[in-house]
Amino acid sequence: MNKWKYDVFISYSSKDRDRVEALKAKLDAAGIRVWTEQEITPGQNLAEEIRKVIESSRYMVVLVSENSLNSEWANFETGVALSKVKEQGKIRILPVIDSDIDQSRLPYGLRNFQATDAQDTDKLISQIKASIS
Repeated sequence: MNKWKYDVFISYSSKDRDRVEALKAKLDAAGIRVWTEQEITPGQNLAEEIRKVIESSRYMVVLVSENSLNSEWANFETGVALSKVKEQGKIRILPVIDSDIDQSRLPYGLRNFQATDAQDTDKLISQIKASIS
């Protein structure tokens, strides 16, 4: 039995939703199980649901854009994932960074993870697919 409910949790700013929907479509087409906050139903506790989903995901893809650097929710999600890495080493964090973002602007804990350029999503998908197969 697979202990992971999801392969990927995507953290992003809602201002980048169109970009994330395109990435999610590519991940879905590759057979990678993806969760985004759009699956939350009215009345659910957003913060608690996000914690649960992060704990049940193999990877957290963090779309780092100008928008996400200024997003309280994206920063909350990254903080939850970083705490899970420290606590249990359970989740792998994959920063996907816009080319115009200087890595020194990333939250401190996120700088420790090898990043992928946001323009190279095919490489990201190949890496994830290889590790879950």
